[in-house]
Amino acid sequence: MYDKIELRIRDAKIMKHFETNGFSIFKRNPSFIRVGNATDRKYRLINRKEGDNLHYLTVQIVQKVYGEQISSPELYISGSLRKWHLGALSLRDMTRFDTLQVLKCLAQELEIPYADFVRLRLSSVEVGLNLDMGKVKPFEVLSRMRHFKNSRYMPAMYDENYVRFKTSYFTAKAYDKIEEIKHRKTSREKKKNWGDLYKGRNILRLEFTVRGGASKTNAFFRITTLEDLVTHYNWVAAAWSKYCRSFRFEGKNILPFTPKERSLKEFSDYLLQRGLMDLMVHNEFPKILTGFSSQAKKDVSKKTRKLIEQMPEVIHIRRVFRQTVRRHFVDLLRTSQPEWVAKSM
Repeated sequence: MYDKIELRIRDAKIMKHFETNGFSIFKRNPSFIRVGNATDRKYRLINRKEGDNLHYLTVQIVQKVYGEQISSPELYISGSLRKWHLGALSLRDMTRFDTLQVLKCLAQELEIPYADFVRLRLSSVEVGLNLDMGKVKPFEVLSRMRHFKNSRYMPAMYDENYVRFKTSYFTAKAYDKIEEIKHRKTSREKKKNWGDLYKGRNILRLEFTVRGGASKTNAFFRITTLEDLVTHYNWVAAAWSKYCRSFRFEGKNILPFTPKERSLKEFSDYLLQRGLMDLMVHNEFPKILTGFSSQAKKDVSKKTRKLIEQMPEVIHIRRVFRQTVRRHFVDLLRTSQPEWVAKSM
């Protein structure tokens, strides 16, 4: 479930451990590969997997200069725990047991006692899952996924395979995972086998990223330290499921008129829906709303959202999407029971 993380290590005890050894751990451990020039003190911690599943975390020693003063060294760690632990091309998601294992492995590579390592506070965390959509193509969902939560979350990027909504500290992303893998730099041999590897796979990935330090990660996911990634795993999974329900869908095809009661209200709603769709296709709806007062905007948005959600294609896509989210959420909890982790500790 967890993906990218960012850590900023200032803990005096841990930094003293590194400084005492003259940061020699990065020289004697073959998993660390130096990158950049000598002054950067930047390394890649590789996962020792073969071929295209090779992946790395970035580890960098930073000292800031303030005039004539030089700050104490800090250690930055960033990258995808999921790809580092499971492999760059893996479609698996991190269970609670996987999370425990990767934290133990990372502490061992850095030669930090596990009890000290898991007390470190997070600067940023990304929570995501791969959804197997069955026969529904990811672009069918993405092309109708036009809003997230409220107007503060404006689309930052949008195409048929990728949708992103963001504020200064929170980002919601949805994209076609298979297309993302195909566009990654991989070997020719792997590309030849893609037809067999991913034949018939419709994988939609949903990710939520929180930046801004431990206070923000706590506000959104109730996690502040690395230890919380394991102990609060179920709560984070529930929060992921809740945020998935905040995606708003719109129709994009021409609506047929299919009355049930053959009433004037049905015909009026149909005309409104057709008009709304036409305005949305030409991106004119936001311009019209600029002339309304704040309260009127809220009333109009509430009314239009209700009409949009009654559209047949929106109902179908939303139902499939939410059923898939719920199924994966339940499966995740089923494979991440606390007793599984207790046996390995």
